[in-house]
Amino acid sequence: MRYLLVLWDGGGNVPPQLEIARQLVARGHRVRILTHRCLREQVAGTGAEFVRFRRIREHEARNPAKDLIKTWRARTPLGYLRRMRDHLMFGPAKALALDVLDALEQESADAMAVDFLMPGGLVAAEAAGVPAAAVVHTIYSLPAPGLAPVGMGLAAPQSALGRRGADLLNAIVAMLFNRRLKSFNQTRRELGLGPLTDSMQLYERAHRILVLTYRSFDFPASSYPANVRYVGPCLKPLPENDTGPCVDSYPVVASFSTNFADNARLVDRIHEVLSLLPHRCLLLTPAIDPDSIAEAANVDKSRFVPHEKVFPAAKVVITHGGHGTVIKALLHGLPVVCLPCDHDQSDIAQRLVSLEAGIRLSPRSTKRAIRNAVEKVLREEKFTQAARRAGDRFRLEEHPLAVEEIESL
Repeated sequence: MRYLLVLWDGGGNVPPQLEIARQLVARGHRVRILTHRCLREQVAGTGAEFVRFRRIREHEARNPAKDLIKTWRARTPLGYLRRMRDHLMFGPAKALALDVLDALEQESADAMAVDFLMPGGLVAAEAAGVPAAAVVHTIYSLPAPGLAPVGMGLAAPQSALGRRGADLLNAIVAMLFNRRLKSFNQTRRELGLGPLTDSMQLYERAHRILVLTYRSFDFPASSYPANVRYVGPCLKPLPENDTGPCVDSYPVVASFSTNFADNARLVDRIHEVLSLLPHRCLLLTPAIDPDSIAEAANVDKSRFVPHEKVFPAAKVVITHGGHGTVIKALLHGLPVVCLPCDHDQSDIAQRLVSLEAGIRLSPRSTKRAIRNAVEKVLREEKFTQAARRAGDRFRLEEHPLAVEEIESL
């Protein structure tokens, strides 16, 4: 079969979708990936064919000068959603739809998988008559009854009043997105499609909504659209000849985003905290040059080490709260100290706290507060026990595979 995947360079969204591509290729399918130029080498590593956006401006999440969205400039959750709406989802929707249609004209596809934050790709699939899956590469992030909108870091509603409050917030967010509906519907009309009365109706038209997390990690909605499938996080395995932990063991691992998030001062505070701990520590800073951070005798620094090589010997993880990092920590039975900075990270941190498997702090927390949280997690066994219970539930959870759902299209 022939598949076309459409995704953007958003950091944590990339590895699970490239893993889907790798699995499709391994199952004998022909796969092309339409994306930004900066992901060419990563796409090639999956065995898929790279296809570059032509009308979409170049974007690189790790480089602040080339980051078109700059969500780290947002000061409020609604400001964050507004930037996502204008610079990723609906602002460039027409350009993306035309790029997708060009790719389909060059070579047809039996089905598509489109990053859910690129609705222009779903419009193109609908116009071309190609069945498509919207790929939600984190927790369930679309409006749903009784579930607070992503980006606000709210706890799961525990009462009828709380669920009504969540629904009110969803209505406010819908109003925010529907301000782009007129231009979005114009694009639909130009492609021969009828208008929508709500921007989120687009996802109900997708053949599947694939949620790349564990259902037991996510907060439950009162109900979901019939096309929703939880399929697990699609984690990339280590190469067969590169298994096992690093030679060095680090009880404390601090791991931060692959994206530029304007968090250099936070990373510096974390480093100072690590330097005061009576443990060997590893600091991973993919978007920050490790050489720009001061030296400490007990802290090793690197841009990248696979988590699977250091988590087996660790006792605690300190992180910004990226979905992949938190899920892998829990699978290894590791409690987490989260300092969410951007995107869905406050929501990930809130789900972690609900599992009692870690502590959530503000990214503006003092060094004393961060150190106290790390020492508390190391000292109190209840956090490790909760993390192990969560990981055990993940491994026992039954769900379809993302590639099987895509093949079924």
